[in-house]
Amino acid sequence: MTNPIEVRIHDLVGPICASTTDAQSVFDRISPLLEDDKPVVLVFDRVETIIPAFLNVAVGQLFGTMPEEKIRTLLSVSGLVNDEELFKIAMENAKRYYERPADYDRAWREEAGIEESR
Repeated sequence: MTNPIEVRIHDLVGPICASTTDAQSVFDRISPLLEDDKPVVLVFDRVETIIPAFLNVAVGQLFGTMPEEKIRTLLSVSGLVNDEELFKIAMENAKRYYERPADYDRAWREEAGIEESR
């Protein structure tokens, strides 16, 4: 396998990973690389804060566009000093969601009291 392409999160979005807009820019950067079977390492050095919503958009939505095995083979992370577990949880939640998105969306609408449009 070739050397992975480093995507330095701090350089893309700064030290705080909270914005879903910033997360989308990370997804837009890494998704085409992974689609082309290029290994990617997300480098979180100098990142101070990460919220789950950021990871859901930046990495989680990959599960809706490609097989899990491809993601697990080609994507790695470094520099997650205190957030390794948060990253793992985000990946597992995304995997479960994209296995049955309609069911999760329906349950969310029911919980929020939102009627489905017909």
